[in-house]
Amino acid sequence: MVEPCERIAEELDATIVNMRFVKPIDEMLIVEMCSEHDLIITVEENVIQGGAGAAVNEVIAAHGINQKIANYGLPDRLLQHGSREGHVKRRQARL
Repeated sequence: MVEPCERIAEELDATIVNMRFVKPIDEMLIVEMCSEHDLIITVEENVIQGGAGAAVNEVIAAHGINQKIANYGLPDRLLQHGSREGHVKRRQARL
């Protein structure tokens, strides 16, 4: 997911942060990004609930920051088995 996000970020002149792992989360970086941007967007190849997007939301809430945020990830439901590419293509077809 990083490569397509990097292309889009370049087109929009946006900042991209590659979260290689959810824990330990870099709270100060998230707080810094909130102070520098009007909107925070998380994108992950996982369900949002319990994932990176939820962790970012929790940090923002814990610091009492009033921030616009959009989380994109997989739906929290049973998915058919298949390749990563197949899941991405099916998901893109619905957007």
